Amino acid sequence: MENKSFLFCTMFIDSKSSDHSYQRYEKWIDYYSDLKRQLGFSQLFLIDDGSDSNKLEQNIAVYDAENLPSSINDEISIIKFQTNKGRTSVFEYPGWWRSFLFSFEIATKYKYSKIIHIESDFFLLSSELISFINGSNKGWISLFSDFYQFPETAVQVICEDSYCLINDLKDKLIINGYLLNYPAEMIIPFTHVEIGEPEVLDEWIKTEKYLNPLDYIGQVPAGIELKRYIELFKVN
Repeated sequence: MENKSFLFCTMFIDSKSSDHSYQRYEKWIDYYSDLKRQLGFSQLFLIDDGSDSNKLEQNIAVYDAENLPSSINDEISIIKFQTNKGRTSVFEYPGWWRSFLFSFEIATKYKYSKIIHIESDFFLLSSELISFINGSNKGWISLFSDFYQFPETAVQVICEDSYCLINDLKDKLIINGYLLNYPAEMIIPFTHVEIGEPEVLDEWIKTEKYLNPLDYIGQVPAGIELKRYIELFKVN
């Protein structure tokens, strides 16, 4: 398989939710488009859990998840499911599982050797973490959240040698209708959980730890000015 990688996030745009507006994904696209060379990916995908038509689709190529073309050459693409599976409870999120696991279909169909997954409200800050992700070529990697004390599924790297693991997980979830009633952090078969200075923003920012520089920030509200937080937390 050719040595290339792609970056993706899962997506659902809800016109009734300000935190799931199209601006949330525009912010993510703009931020990571500027990091394309540093992260080492060739294409960027947003995998859509059946959103209604939205403003992003006016400027970005959209492909049907159930009928992918033989090749996709766009630098930025939306892969869209026509139905919404959504989230039914705290630990039941079939929409996320279907979209997340579909990254394996993209990787194998278009011959990618590495999948980089960063959710749409997470932003990498340190050059060390960015270089680490770019240079990773083995295993299924996540970061460790010291605040929550479990692997952080919002930032993952899945390398070709672990495609068998994601394929097995996909088969298991499909059999169960993407319903397991268990947190993804405890299901995904990570081979490496790396410790750095990663934390999430929402509750953690209320503690005194905010004085420390971070490798990334997460749970960033859609309406927040990202530049302000990058300046505050970025590792030089």
